This record gives sequence, C-alpha cells and structure tokens, in this order.
Amino acid sequence: MGFFGLSLPLGTFAGIAVRVHFTFFIGAWYFLQSFGENVIFGLVVICIGYFFSILLHEFGHALATRYCDGEANEIIMWVFGGLALCRPVFHPTAALITTVAGPFVTLVLWGLFFTARHLMAMLPPSLISMDLVGYIFAFVYYMEMLNRTLLFFNLIPAYPMDGGRMLQELLWYRIGWERATQVAVAVSKLLAIVGMILGFGGICGGSWIGVLSLMVFFESSQQAVAQAASARVQPFSLKERLKRRERKRAFFGGVTEAEKRDSRAGFHVCAICKKTEHDSPELTFRVAADGLEYCSEHLPSWK
Repeated sequence: MGFFGLSLPLGTFAGIAVRVHFTFFIGAWYFLQSFGENVIFGLVVICIGYFFSILLHEFGHALATRYCDGEANEIIMWVFGGLALCRPVFHPTAALITTVAGPFVTLVLWGLFFTARHLMAMLPPSLISMDLVGYIFAFVYYMEMLNRTLLFFNLIPAYPMDGGRMLQELLWYRIGWERATQVAVAVSKLLAIVGMILGFGGICGGSWIGVLSLMVFFESSQQAVAQAASARVQPFSLKERLKRRERKRAFFGGVTEAEKRDSRAGFHVCAICKKTEHDSPELTFRVAADGLEYCSEHLPSWK
C-alpha cells in the first residue's frame, strides 16, 4: 500500500472515484484553529466551502482530461488540497486544456462569491446584523477570499501548482517537452529556494512557507522523471475535437427526432383515414378479412 493508499473512499461521481487521505483531516484541524471559539462556523467553512471548492477545482481537471480523450478516474483530497490523477493525451494542447480547467473553475467560484457578497452588502444593516444572515454573509466572504487565494496560489509558476504545469506546457510548443520540463523545473527550484529562505529565515510567511517551499523543491525534482522524454507526441486537434462534438450532437439530435416521429406514428393506423390511437383514445381498431387494419368508423361491412 502506497502513501496515497491510506485514504477513505467517499463515492464515485461522473465515473470518477473520490477519496479522502488522512492528511486532509490533519490540515483541516490546523485550519480549524484559526476560527477560535467559532468551531461550528469553522467546520461549515472547511467541510462545505473549502472541501467542495477544492473538489470542483479537481473535477475541472478531470473532466477536461476526458474531453481531450485522456483518462481521469480518481481524485484524492489531501493536506495540500486535491490531486486529480489525470493522464491527458501526450500533446501540449491537451495538457494545457487539462491544466487550465482547474483554475478556471476556481475563477468562476471566486466570481460567484464576489457577486454574492456585493449583493448581500446592499441589504439593510439591520438585516445583516441578524445571526443567520450574518453567518451567511461571513461564509460568502470567506469563500470569496478562499477561492481568490486558491486561484493566485495555483498560478505560481512552480510544481506542483498549476502555474508550473502551464509554464511547461506553453514552452512545450516552442522548445519541446524535454527542454520545457527542464526550464520549468529550474524555475520551480529557484522559487522554492527563495521561499525556504523567506520562511525558515523568519523573513516572511513563517515556517509553513518554508515547509511548502521544501515540498515544491522535491516535487520539482520528481517532475523531471515523471514522464519519458522520449515519448512520442500523440495527435490532438482542438478544432477536430469541436467538430466531433458537433457531429455527435447532430447524431443524437437525429435519433431523438426519429424517436419522436415513431412515438407520434402510433401502433394502430386506419387504412382509410390514417387515424391512430393518438388522434382519439375512444377509437377502436380491427383487422378486416383483407388483412388491413381499420378504425371502427371505416371498418368494411364484409369484415
């Protein structure tokens, strides 16, 4: 059993298994201390707001991978947020779409909570001062700040943040995968060293910045050997993918229309007036001696 094997299954959604690693609870407990005596409110923020904000971010990565013909079957929630186990097509465009999808989801969440907070701020002060409304306003404010922080944190150009992957994927177009990875790793290590100096040196951010920077340094080293540099780039075209989606939509639209036509056709059809059971539920139908079916109004006398 590996390190990430020590996790609890939460369920499967859209064919993607979600698991919670034991380190997530350690991080949640540490986060909860910042709320002081407001334990219930802190639990709501962590268990609903923080958890689902991260989870939706990771689903953005996973669903984008599938859109780009890749594989994504599992998401692990751990102390540093979430980890979507994605295997996009080995192509810079597919990889970039997969990476950008996560921060895009966070950007949308930030925008929604930002709008909600400004709308709630227009309420009368007497209403906001009420306990329930006040807690809702505080929750919305926390979610706005949280998603904004997550967005900018993920855009730092260092592994394992999305910004580091985006840097590598953008360089991939110009200098190839191997050289792009080397440059992105070098940038990540440089930022990690600066972070460790600031954190452990007590200059800025405290020791947790140093620990996080240390993690970035080791993750960057691992990234250099994460994929074989000799792997052949697979064909992928976003334009062709969009065309395929239109063809798929047209196909299913045609199937739906055919089903509608069949449902209107009816099981019984009069050989003379062409009425069916849909035209009048009171009509009865019989098959005459000539083998044809007639409604009760046009049934031949020689039936």
